Amino acid sequence: EGFHSGQISAMGTKRRIIEPRDYEIYERFIAVAPGEGAAPGVDVALELRRQLFGEPFATVTGRVVLQGGRAQALGEHIRAAVVISEGTIEDPIEARTPITEVLPLADGTFEARVPASGTYVLDVIGFGAVLATVQLDVGADGADAGNIPVVGAGDITIDVTVDGDPDHTQVFVMPADDDTAARVAAKYFGSSTVCPVLLGPPFGGSPACNRVLVNGPTTIDLPAGRYELFASAGLFASMQKATVEVGAGESASVSLALVRLGQPAGTLNADFHVHGAASFDSTIPDEDRVKAFMAAGIDVIVSTDHDAVWDYANAIEALDAAQRLVLVTGTETTGQILWKLNPSVYFPQVIGHWIFWPLPFDPEAPRHGAPWDELVEPGALIGRAAERGYDVENGVVQLNHPWGNLEFARDLGFPRAIGIRLDQPALRFFDGTGPSLFFRTPPGSAFSNADFHAQEIMNSTNNEQMQSMRALWFWELNQGIVRAGTANSDSHSLTDSVVGTPRNLVRTSVTRDNFDLNAFNADVRAGHMIGTNGPIIDATIEGGGGDTHHPGFALVPVSADAKLRVRISGPAWVPVREVRVIVNGEAVLLFGEDDIAQPDDPFATTDVVRFDESIDLAGLLPGGRKDTWILVEAGDPLPLVGDLDCDGVPDTSDNNADGVVDFRDVDRDGDGIIANADPGELTADEECALNYGANADVNRPSFGPLVGPPPPGRDAVAYPFSVVTPGGF
Repeated sequence: EGFHSGQISAMGTKRRIIEPRDYEIYERFIAVAPGEGAAPGVDVALELRRQLFGEPFATVTGRVVLQGGRAQALGEHIRAAVVISEGTIEDPIEARTPITEVLPLADGTFEARVPASGTYVLDVIGFGAVLATVQLDVGADGADAGNIPVVGAGDITIDVTVDGDPDHTQVFVMPADDDTAARVAAKYFGSSTVCPVLLGPPFGGSPACNRVLVNGPTTIDLPAGRYELFASAGLFASMQKATVEVGAGESASVSLALVRLGQPAGTLNADFHVHGAASFDSTIPDEDRVKAFMAAGIDVIVSTDHDAVWDYANAIEALDAAQRLVLVTGTETTGQILWKLNPSVYFPQVIGHWIFWPLPFDPEAPRHGAPWDELVEPGALIGRAAERGYDVENGVVQLNHPWGNLEFARDLGFPRAIGIRLDQPALRFFDGTGPSLFFRTPPGSAFSNADFHAQEIMNSTNNEQMQSMRALWFWELNQGIVRAGTANSDSHSLTDSVVGTPRNLVRTSVTRDNFDLNAFNADVRAGHMIGTNGPIIDATIEGGGGDTHHPGFALVPVSADAKLRVRISGPAWVPVREVRVIVNGEAVLLFGEDDIAQPDDPFATTDVVRFDESIDLAGLLPGGRKDTWILVEAGDPLPLVGDLDCDGVPDTSDNNADGVVDFRDVDRDGDGIIANADPGELTADEECALNYGANADVNRPSFGPLVGPPPPGRDAVAYPFSVVTPGGF
């Protein structure tokens, strides 16, 4: 039978039981036609049905007429698409059967095929809302809907300067009041994400959802209302806001000015996980992808499309972007073929997602040079990547989103797939169990499954999964499994994650103008970096042999009077409410809002130092002569989380906001609703027994989800941060 999800759609036959030696035949045609909207493909399908089954079709024509507003807007898909459904106006929309969808030409005219002899409803959809509805009886010779008037939209011309000159920036458009928010929030044709205002298809080029790429005066159409526009040039620049009201058919203009604030000397900022149209799950045009790189102010981008290598060469040349950024070609291997990986479970799996860089771009090779990644353990995959040109001595292998959720029964992270338990030590030899695959060297391979150099700790602008990934990293570090921690956007579009949020600040001797990839990679592998979505942490140890030591993996012998120096800075729009000093995985020192300077104006055009302290190191270290690792974090207090399945990995947040993480926080049915259960129903120990005891019920969800804090209100100090960091804290 058929199904539909966020990743794939499939039509099927009616469900029935297939007896032994019985069979079912299901045939499909796949037709491709030029043009926009569904109509070109539907037209081909109806012609096929006419030839195969003798089903006649007819042509529906009409003209959408704007009553004010920019006439050229009719050539844009978001402005006025005509959806034709079988049914009557009296039928609720959900009861009608959609047949086709057509984009009017620039003069408003349209035509599309429908099955002949029926009653149809034509809905003109603009900005996610129904603007006009017409009922039409269609005979064998077709029908003309005539002129269909729709109200004209408003338009805004946006101009942004950076340090006084036009430059690539990104503008986020938000409703400025509750009335506008209620009227303009919408999904694209009822699916995908809810956009605060739908300015364009969420996963296409600019404008997408409520985001617009700007370089010089840029005009966009939008529904009448009152809006706030937030201009951003990335994490190392100021932000500015403008409020504007526009009526139907009216025009307005906005000018915003930003200032670059710089980043710490001796650093390059980089995003090691970015997708574009070469990935199977991305449709953003290459030029818009590169414009977004420049708008984010990124020094180094690693191109990591799924199972493909891509270099953006044409877009970089067209935009003269080579002077602005360094692009490194790599790939994200994305196993799809299920196979018997984990001996401890009965079902087949894949090994999750892995990034390799550099990989040479070869336009003539399969997957443009990416290795074949199916039916293989990670150690053997490293060997396959080496055969495709991956530099084993100088490259980087990154373990991605190690505790990511399943998608189509395929784990996104290797540790979760093999069942690593953080309440137990790592197995250094293969004993036939899933967790022991972590260090296993596959037969015939020169590499272990643990021969990766970096692991994502922050993945995606929405960082609600950070604490589970961070827990795995702590588990590794406490056992001497020393790997760099990275922070990447995993951006696929302008909508899902903001490219460069989060990102890595790599302390290195190389510069963008004099870039040496091997030296840069050596600093990444050595952990000479921080990960951030805004706060800039400068943490050093002073008094270790008379030197100042920055973050990294080199052992630092310290004197009795050694200091941990912590300096936190960042743009005024980045909230910093807590500073945490973590020693061997435990927070030993917390500084709250009373200890941290808070800027008066989030739109100030200066960098703001929030915290600057020297802390006696001796008071932080455990007793005895033991190696110790120290981590400094700054930002919001971490959301309260718990481990309800008792494997050491945070899996559930305080979803009912009662101050305790327990079974009452669990979404039992996967419908986003937290059950209001009897407080005496189950204890935490009983929850664990359900997951790992003899009577474990694998079909009963007894933990999750992990959810970040609720978004701040429009008047909150943290609101500007939340606008440009959707879902993030």
